[in-house]
Amino acid sequence: MPGVLLTEIMAQSCGLLVYARSGGSRFGILAGIDRARFKRFVGPESVVACEAALRDERSGFLVFESRLVVGGKLVAKATLQLGTLPLKSRAVASSLEAKWVSREVP
Repeated sequence: MPGVLLTEIMAQSCGLLVYARSGGSRFGILAGIDRARFKRFVGPESVVACEAALRDERSGFLVFESRLVVGGKLVAKATLQLGTLPLKSRAVASSLEAKWVSREVP
């Protein structure tokens, strides 16, 4: 799996945390990627688990540490900065919730 897709997994997961942290009133916009490291090959049938944690909040940006794990082994990690914007439409928020909440985690 290309590194850009692994980075997207981490960014989307951090965006979900922004949304949850704000009680559904804000969403995250990827603003920066630091210290991205890709440790192992990830094949097309791999189940990728994402771990993400908020580390800092500065100048209106949230800083997350994110890791991807396959079969208990670290495959990628990065520090991501996300800006936040308000969700002005309840319809958009409902659509996001339907997509995120309906996903089943293995």
